[in-house]
Amino acid sequence: VCDSSTVRFFTLDTDTPIPFYGTNISTFGVICPSYEFGAAEVITYHNWLRNAYAPNIYAQEAQWSTLTISGVIKNTDRDALDRNLSNLTAALNRCVVSFSSLSTKFDGFTTARNVEKISPWAYRFTFELQGRKISQRTSVTLGTITLPATKTLNANGNSEVPCVLSWRLSAAVASVIITINGTEYKFENMTAGTYVFDAENGVFVKNGTTNAIANYLGFELPHIEGGANTLAFSGTTGGKLYDMAVEYEGRWQ
Repeated sequence: VCDSSTVRFFTLDTDTPIPFYGTNISTFGVICPSYEFGAAEVITYHNWLRNAYAPNIYAQEAQWSTLTISGVIKNTDRDALDRNLSNLTAALNRCVVSFSSLSTKFDGFTTARNVEKISPWAYRFTFELQGRKISQRTSVTLGTITLPATKTLNANGNSEVPCVLSWRLSAAVASVIITINGTEYKFENMTAGTYVFDAENGVFVKNGTTNAIANYLGFELPHIEGGANTLAFSGTTGGKLYDMAVEYEGRWQ
């Protein structure tokens, strides 16, 4: 059965089309494309001690998901046919794939491919990809926070993901503590400015373009869960965090 959904290809850093390859799988002369997701691999860390009645299960984490893309490439020009197959292969080597009928994207790479020539003018192909299922990048604005305060953030996805926190101070605040689902992130001696606490590109804190990591007292990476998250703000009573926002890319298992 042909799936009418459109498969699109994007660069890794932005949602702009890859130059030359175009934005639509039909660019490669593909007809009747279809796709199928596989469930994420779940790793369980456990141990069953000798003579114990039950195992110790320490943690679980969801890792690789899979995506299968299939279809037919057809072109009466044999040179164009081979070029289209080659270009499709190159595009899928490392890619972010988007679907017209879904908000989910797939960030991954090719692990296996099967190509069969079914006529002088057509190839049937199947590409197996490994990676992660992600949602569109989301920024949630919490507005002005007057310490102390509590907010709830409902995030896309069903997995733990890193996030970027940002806020603005109009005056110095001696202490700011942001707690996400029980994990505290403590800052001190904060001057006026616009702060970014980024866990996606390595742990760093910036006030504008100035490195402000010295104001951060911890080592934890800020992260949120898919679904409901409780954010508590405390520290210097009456302190105000303006334009408080959380940016993240949800992940699905």
